Amino acid sequence: MKNFLNRLEYILLCAIVFVLPLHKKVIPIVIASFCLVFVINGGLTRILANIRRRYLVVTSAYYVFLLIGILYSDLLDEALFDIEVKFSLFLFPFLFSGLKFNSRQFSEVFLWFIFGCLLATVICMITAIQYYFNSNDVSVFYYQQLSVFQHPSYFSMYLNFCIYFIYYFMVFNKEEYKIKSDFVSILIIIIFSLFIVLLSSKMGLVTLFLVIFTGTLLWFLKSRAVFPSIMVFAMLSTMIYFSFRFSNQIQGRLEEAVNSISEDKVTFTTTGARIVIWKIGLELVQKKPFFGYGTGDVKHELVEEYKKNNYSHLVEFQLNAHNQYLQMLIAIGLIGSLTFWAYLFFPVFDKRFLINSVYLGFMGLILINFLTESMLETQAGVVFYAFFNSMLYFNMDKIVPLRMRL
Repeated sequence: MKNFLNRLEYILLCAIVFVLPLHKKVIPIVIASFCLVFVINGGLTRILANIRRRYLVVTSAYYVFLLIGILYSDLLDEALFDIEVKFSLFLFPFLFSGLKFNSRQFSEVFLWFIFGCLLATVICMITAIQYYFNSNDVSVFYYQQLSVFQHPSYFSMYLNFCIYFIYYFMVFNKEEYKIKSDFVSILIIIIFSLFIVLLSSKMGLVTLFLVIFTGTLLWFLKSRAVFPSIMVFAMLSTMIYFSFRFSNQIQGRLEEAVNSISEDKVTFTTTGARIVIWKIGLELVQKKPFFGYGTGDVKHELVEEYKKNNYSHLVEFQLNAHNQYLQMLIAIGLIGSLTFWAYLFFPVFDKRFLINSVYLGFMGLILINFLTESMLETQAGVVFYAFFNSMLYFNMDKIVPLRMRL
């Protein structure tokens, strides 16, 4: 029975990451099933054995401050919903503090995430092709119309993390990588890269270039294979360039971003809207800098400012701050945000962090995407960050240190 429960616990853990890019409604069911098996399998006892770990105190402090924020919130229903969405930030650190992996199992969890993303990519492409034959509209291959399961920004982030982790396997940990062929690995990287280009998320495209450059550099430093490294980087870069060059949709999104930044007038493109929202958000922070407006009140306060300034387009879409750092400042102020920043940066002070190639890449990916998305306001962002951050922190010893291989 103990072996059965251990196996079931591990299967459900892999199922969480496999389902994450595929189906939003199934994720809570899988997480709840995992928690049930975890408790039956003596998980609470394992958590209690680690309850004094400082990181659990830090993560709890942030969530406690969110609960305090309910007390001065004007919108109780929204505040409770916000607490529910962010519960994974509290839950997963405790769960992973009571989980034990060997290196093979640790790697397999990431592989299941890659397989889930690959399946989601295939389904999205098949769906787009079907729509195209019915409508003859090429726009079904771009941006939100292409991404069936997730917002393009979040799906791009998932795929970029997959690409980075594939590079990690190829460079540092090939013996535990189920896909032994470099050709197949590069093929998956090409598929994901092309799909990120089609998704047309501007931050996703920036991140893609950084991931490919970093991954190829690590591959070169490890293998000293100059020609293959240059060829792969040149091939991927050329592929991305020609995707831009011959796609009016992608060119248009990049041009509107440049125009929104360079022009003084308000433009209601995605980039222009963000600039307006950030200005309004900073004004709100200046009015209540220390404790903010309360958990769950951010969108309401922003919408009220949109109305005052006659930004009807922003009112229609009820847009949040589109910046996680700013979102936190508006909600729980500077004092509450300090607990969030402690949650975010606590792992950096672990001596193993700077030699942990996967954790470094993950943290960079998160910090970049927090700049343009309020990632922790949606299930897609919260579960992704809470799960992988907790898993990486409590399993730092499972990653091959940089200094051992370079």
